[in-house]
Amino acid sequence: MQPPVPLTLHLHDPQWVRGTADDPSDLCAHGRVELRVGDTVFVRPEDGVWTVSAAGLFLLRSVQADHPLQGKVLAANNLFPCCGFDVYLYQGKLAVPGCPNGADVAVLHDGGRVRLSTAGASAEVTLEAWRPAVLSFAREVEAFYSRCTPKGPAPEAEAREGWAEFWREWRERVSEETAV
Repeated sequence: MQPPVPLTLHLHDPQWVRGTADDPSDLCAHGRVELRVGDTVFVRPEDGVWTVSAAGLFLLRSVQADHPLQGKVLAANNLFPCCGFDVYLYQGKLAVPGCPNGADVAVLHDGGRVRLSTAGASAEVTLEAWRPAVLSFAREVEAFYSRCTPKGPAPEAEAREGWAEFWREWRERVSEETAV
């Protein structure tokens, strides 16, 4: 049996859209991301600054569900989106639309295996490795929020409802995955 391939998923340089200074009016966290499996690099910190609050939720969703490169409800929902500031309920589900920019990585499940892929790279890890890596990333994002002033509320009622649902789903998914 081969030893497990090391999986790295980390938040680097967390910040707000205008920079590292705390911004009470900015609801979504940004930062640089590193995602690699062994020598296969999917996202590097040098690739850009992404909306890590949206990425955290998309990653949490990817523990139980596929995140394909094509065929998503919102085509612009990259796993690591450039933008993810519009948060609202759409047909009873939380939608986090953004621009088409970002770093997209497919996350596809096959039993207890998780295949990560882009147009130029692919690697496989176990679900037992993916789950704690995603939870650790989510905790890194949460820790950034906890070091800053409380955010919100969003100015529009629809956005307030969306952000409330965002954090409700986030906490529920973290709780479910922690209990496994």
